[in-house]
This record gives sequence, structure tokens and C-alpha cells, in this order.
Amino acid sequence: MVALFTWCYVIISDRFTLALVDHVLATELADISSYYGLTQASSEDTSPAFQSTLAESPSGFWVAVTGYGTLDEKIVGCVGLDFDKQTESGIVRRMSVDETARKLGIGRKLLDTLFAHASSHNVPRITLETSQFQPAAITFYSRYGFTKDRTEYIPILSLWGGLLPIYGFEMYYYSKLLTKPTKA
Repeated sequence: MVALFTWCYVIISDRFTLALVDHVLATELADISSYYGLTQASSEDTSPAFQSTLAESPSGFWVAVTGYGTLDEKIVGCVGLDFDKQTESGIVRRMSVDETARKLGIGRKLLDTLFAHASSHNVPRITLETSQFQPAAITFYSRYGFTKDRTEYIPILSLWGGLLPIYGFEMYYYSKLLTKPTKA
């Protein structure tokens, strides 16, 4: 019985993960510029119009690259900031660092950049969500100063119209207040 449950658990987990990845790829990552309200431009674009658009938007998306400009160039991390006008807070989206590049300060640098950008736009609070399947991320966010606001159980498989949850997972919701930039 335990082996059968474990086998079902793995299949459901894998299908759920694949469905989530498909959804994210088809929505926000299919057109990052539109989703985050950014102007698409190359890294060489220093036009005043492009720089002005970047300066005005509280949202953003950053990519960490190693070996930039060489044949060994590789994207090793990314993070997005989605500004929620209703709550006037920033939401960390798609924070990821390649497994081979972890513990090198890349995640911290990405969040430092995100926080500097949010602070320059007077975003008072940054929120994020993660799941029980990301223990390294939970540790990282806690060390960065995020505090857990709440935990929510997400049922995926249940019986009797949802009355008996069989399988699900925990989502954790974190936030961090930004300090106001001091004026010189």
C-alpha cells in the first residue's frame, strides 16, 4: 500500500509540476517585456527613451550571466519584480539560480538589484511565495530578512468533493518591508 501511494504521489507531483511549468512558460515567460511592462531592447540600447522607461517602471526583470561576451556565456539566474498597484507592493517572481552557480552570491546580488530598484520607486513592501518543495529557497529568503506571513495548504487530490484531502502541499507567503531611501 505504501509503495502504491508513493508511486501515485510521484506521478501527481510530476504532473502538477509540469502543468505549472507549462503555464508559466505560456504566460509570463512567453513575453517577459509585456508581462512586466518593460520596453524590449538590447543591452547596448542606451537611448534616453529606453532608459526613461526603465526608470519609470516599478516592475522589472533581471538576468545573471556568467562569461558575458564569450563563447562560455551562460544564464545562471533570474528574478522578476511584479508591482501590484492594488496593494502597492512588489512581488518577487521567477527567482531562480542554476544549481551549478548556487552559493556564489548570485541570488543575493539578484535580490540586492531588485530591492535597489524597488526602493528607488518607493515600493514599501516586497512579497513572495514559495512551497515546501523549495527548502533551500526558504532558508535563503529567511537569511535575506523575509518573514513568513502565513502558510496555506493547497489540496491537489481529494475525495468526496474536497472533504477528504489525500495529497497536497504547503505554500509559504513571505514579506519584507523596505526602508525609505534617505535623501542627502
